[in-house]
Amino acid sequence: PDLSYAACKPSVENLRGYTCGLWTSFHLFLSLSPDEQAPLFVEAMSEMILNHFSCLECRKNFKNEIELFPLSDVSDHSSGVRWLWKLHNSVNARIAGEKSEDPKFPKIQFPSNEECALCKTADDFEIAETLKYLDFHYSKENLVLADGEKIIDNSRMEDDPDEIVEAIVDKPKSHKGLVWFFLVVSLIASMGLWRSYRIRTRLKRHYRKISHQL
Repeated sequence: PDLSYAACKPSVENLRGYTCGLWTSFHLFLSLSPDEQAPLFVEAMSEMILNHFSCLECRKNFKNEIELFPLSDVSDHSSGVRWLWKLHNSVNARIAGEKSEDPKFPKIQFPSNEECALCKTADDFEIAETLKYLDFHYSKENLVLADGEKIIDNSRMEDDPDEIVEAIVDKPKSHKGLVWFFLVVSLIASMGLWRSYRIRTRLKRHYRKISHQL
């Protein structure tokens, strides 16, 4: 499909758009995840990349990254946001200057001084300020929407259903909604498969333990 991007529009065709949108989606979903859901989201995201990406080199590179930044580092919202930020900056450092880089959007250690003056010290990042900035930057209130798009608050459906229906009907046709839909479905499916696998593994271990006792 002929996709268009709002916040991730490239300066050169076939650069930046898809990968920027994917990273942004991951950051957004994790920033919106409460403490108890952050570890589950990270597991589902990793499961999707490692098992469903068609790019084998991407899978290999991501596997190497999570050896440096293990999933076990994520225990709540803040640690999840920090984990993905560090991993993403590690990827940026590795691929900076490659031909896949958009010349107008170089791979930097995010955020820059211009984006967040309080996020950096002379030698490194100020973690507390950086996490505050990341939560703001990837909040739904700070989303860059395409023309005609609007955020729909589902909690208001009972109060004003006509406005919700009108927003959906009047929304211009776009493939971006399908991209978001399939991404969310893939993440949810991966999360379900992963949890199912963990439950089966625990049951097998429990069964073996009982068998040995017998």
